[in-house]
Amino acid sequence: MSTLKVNNIESFTGASPVTINDQLVTTGSTASGVGAVAFGFQSKATGHYALAVGSQATASGNFAVAMGSGGCEASGGSLAHGEGTKAQNANSHAEGQSTIASGSYSHAEGRLTLAEGTYSHAEGRLTTASGQYSHAEGFNTIASGDYQHVQGQYNVANSDSGVFMIIGNGTSAGARNNLIQFGSSSFVLDTNALPTSSTACSTGQLYRTGSGFDEIRIKL
Repeated sequence: MSTLKVNNIESFTGASPVTINDQLVTTGSTASGVGAVAFGFQSKATGHYALAVGSQATASGNFAVAMGSGGCEASGGSLAHGEGTKAQNANSHAEGQSTIASGSYSHAEGRLTLAEGTYSHAEGRLTTASGQYSHAEGFNTIASGDYQHVQGQYNVANSDSGVFMIIGNGTSAGARNNLIQFGSSSFVLDTNALPTSSTACSTGQLYRTGSGFDEIRIKL
């Protein structure tokens, strides 16, 4: 039983009494690191000055914090919280459900996201940011180039560091496609996504003529 210190106690005149219980209940939790703290159900803090909180959370890195359930693990000097999240490298951060931040200083959030690159950021669902300083968001997108930003869904990965931004509009993992790709010396547009008539277009919208000499025009 720990000791609870109360500086001031004031009288209570309400109908219900006030009770204080300073007991901390843990089941199978262990803290073996120097200055480590673990509580909850089968949580482990093995790193020095680490903190493990919740159900089967593990903080194995020095100064690591793991808060959650389902094998939530912080193995670097990092933070993992949520369900089944893993922060595996120096100052990495994983949150949400089954996310992994394996790159140094990386951040993974959402569900089943993976931040592999140094300083990378993956969010959404099933996204992967493997390039350094890269950012992947949306659904099943891949940012494999350094300093690259990818959004949308099911894009075609391009690890060229000269490609800065990709918008994916694929329909499945087997039918990936890029709607737009911006680069330092290129601009690629999937013309098949454009309408073939200006009839249904708004002013300023691109369309294809759909003729034998197919052209891209802007409705004025």
